[in-house]
Amino acid sequence: MLNTQAGVASCPEDKIRAARSLGASPWQVFWRVVFPASLPHVVVGLRVALAAALSILVASELLGGDRGLGFVISDASTFFKTADVFVGIVLIGLIGLVADRTLTFTARRIVHWEGKT
Repeated sequence: MLNTQAGVASCPEDKIRAARSLGASPWQVFWRVVFPASLPHVVVGLRVALAAALSILVASELLGGDRGLGFVISDASTFFKTADVFVGIVLIGLIGLVADRTLTFTARRIVHWEGKT
C-alpha cells in the first residue's frame, strides 16, 4: 500500500495538468496518467510483499505447522537429518527465486516503459 501511495504521489503534476488542459476527465487522468506512472511502484510493492509473505509462511510452518516445508525442516532437525534440512532450505530458496523471477518477468511485460527515458 505504501509503495502504491508513493507511486501516485510521484506522478508528475505537469502531466496531470497537461491531460486536464487537453480535456481529459478525472477518470481518464487516472487511467491514462496516474495509473501508468504509479505502476512501477506497485510492482516493487508486490515484490516486497511476496518476499514477506514467503518468509512469514515458512516461519509459521516452522513454529506451529504440521505440514509444509517449514515442518519438514523442523522435523528433520529434531531427528538430526541434516541432508533433509538442507534440501528443505534449498527448496524454499528455489520457490522464492522462481516466484520472484516470475513476478519480475510479468512486470517487465506489463511495465515495459520503466527505465526508458
